Amino acid sequence: MTPIQKLQPFIGTWKTEGQMRTGEKITGTDIYEWFPGGHFIMHKVDVFMGSQKKIGLEMFSYDAATGKYPMRSYDNDGNTTVLQATEHKGAWTFTGETVRGTFSFSEGGNVITGTWEGSENGKDWAPIMDMKLSKIS
Repeated sequence: MTPIQKLQPFIGTWKTEGQMRTGEKITGTDIYEWFPGGHFIMHKVDVFMGSQKKIGLEMFSYDAATGKYPMRSYDNDGNTTVLQATEHKGAWTFTGETVRGTFSFSEGGNVITGTWEGSENGKDWAPIMDMKLSKIS
């Protein structure tokens, strides 16, 4: 298995549910699919965060020099986010300058749960949302 193939468990369509720490519900769909050629994963996000519609596109790759998975995402508000993903004992951590998330798969691989945290200084982190993704297909 190549390092990029470690992302295979994400592939599929997922029902997305969650809750912001401010109380707003998160509902929608996440789709992870192999980009043609098999070197990248394309992640499409289509959710409501409260009453606000969020649409995003994210690309995952693998950097052999660092052993990490660089990710770049774009959303319908014009934001670009750069994250680095790492995997340790089945848990995935996605870290950027002001956000990070830790996610784990259920034993059968059909549910992903995790928490996103935010930081203003990159040192002090506070939870901002809890997420649950249930595999549809």
